[in-house]
Amino acid sequence: MVVWPHAMRSVAGERVDRCAPAAVRCTAVTPVGIHLDHRSCIMSTPQNVHRRIIHPIAVAAVALSVALLLPAAANAQFFLPDNGSGTADMPPSPHPYFSETKMLIEDGFPAGTFIEMDGTLDDYFNIVRNPGGNLGGTTQTWDGVLTLELDGVGTLAGYSRTLFIPVAADVHDAPRVAFAPVQTFATEMFTLQGQIFGDPDFDTLSIVAGGGFGLPSPGSTTLTQSGPQWQVDSFFDIEYRIDFVGAPGSVLEGMSGSTTRTVRLSLPEPGSLTVLLLGSAIAFGMRRRRVEPVM
Repeated sequence: MVVWPHAMRSVAGERVDRCAPAAVRCTAVTPVGIHLDHRSCIMSTPQNVHRRIIHPIAVAAVALSVALLLPAAANAQFFLPDNGSGTADMPPSPHPYFSETKMLIEDGFPAGTFIEMDGTLDDYFNIVRNPGGNLGGTTQTWDGVLTLELDGVGTLAGYSRTLFIPVAADVHDAPRVAFAPVQTFATEMFTLQGQIFGDPDFDTLSIVAGGGFGLPSPGSTTLTQSGPQWQVDSFFDIEYRIDFVGAPGSVLEGMSGSTTRTVRLSLPEPGSLTVLLLGSAIAFGMRRRRVEPVM
């Protein structure tokens, strides 16, 4: 076996290892943003087998990063101030609700084609709270913004953009026990509605949700006292309907439809950093190698 000094350059955006007079291109899947350059390259010439040995320091650095960041991601917390009455006010301004799974627009497209979306509900304003509601506690009416990150699938592959939809909401809460250190109570998104007109891609697009539209959207909130503040955990299982008409001259021209689906909106965001770090660790441990001649 012969060992040559390691050298590296970039060809067409790929990492290239020059390990021997017979050049070999090697591509590895590694965690995003992590480049492992301190390596040795070993060539077993009879079998033309190329192996890469990762420097132990790089392995230790990745392991340490994951060990430090995973607990913070797993313990993500949001807090609200006490309102002076032994509890906290909802909605949880300024904290947003996030969709745990993709929202969808499916109806009106060819088979195998749809738009999937990450949703964020926040920017609450014009908040009015009153006693009453379907659950016998309080009601909240407010305006906000539903942000949708759109990505096309199928014949719409490559389509990607962001929509900001003004929405109005009517939320009902069950009674809670003021000054109790842990307060868990049922909630209901009674109505949520918003619409845009004259968009470059959508002549019209509307979304409605909630029992007031025949789309039950129950939820639950837990407030846990932490000193002068309250840690908040909250979710709604939203049944929503999206209606759209494609705009003339756009990629959606001639298309229209009505899609009804369910999504959980939750606070805090469901483990996105944890998933990212675990995915990176798995990719690091299961990196794939491809060996081919350099053209």
